[in-house]
Amino acid sequence: SEPPPPSEPGPRPSRPVRDRARPRLRRPLLTTVLAGGLALAAVLAAVSLPRDSASDSRPEPLRPGCTGAECTGRSSQPQACAIAGSGTRTVAERRPERGPSMDIRYSPFCEASWARIWFGRVGDRVEISAPGQGTRWTEIKDRFDAEGYLSTPMVGGGPEGLKACLILGDTAERHCLTS
Repeated sequence: SEPPPPSEPGPRPSRPVRDRARPRLRRPLLTTVLAGGLALAAVLAAVSLPRDSASDSRPEPLRPGCTGAECTGRSSQPQACAIAGSGTRTVAERRPERGPSMDIRYSPFCEASWARIWFGRVGDRVEISAPGQGTRWTEIKDRFDAEGYLSTPMVGGGPEGLKACLILGDTAERHCLTS
């Protein structure tokens, strides 16, 4: 018996054509639903958390660490006496073309004053005194002190009657200011 004659190729059976007008949405839809659900859960959790009553009110205004006589002998920075917006002002200053500069600062916020030096050298010293109070002073001890402002401890009270002196370390020459 002979094998059957080869058949002529006919049309291929067609596969069902997908409707290209309708994209598959399964994976992106699932991702969107999950992300939306997580976001909703986070919002609900945040809304249902107990609130701290302090966070609902305005912050308490800044208060100085000392005022008046209780500032005597203390540093102005940690007591918040020299902060911006506190009304701190220069009541006297010495600014030569060359060499160290100094000034007397007064803080109405703390009701206290101090002297400060800048552009100084190791060994330079600045002092401040007020009527009825002892003299407070600071000295530039190393190059780090010389790099910025160096302030004396404070004297309590208003800016009236203050005296500050800069004593140069190499010559002991004194330059004094009064308010």
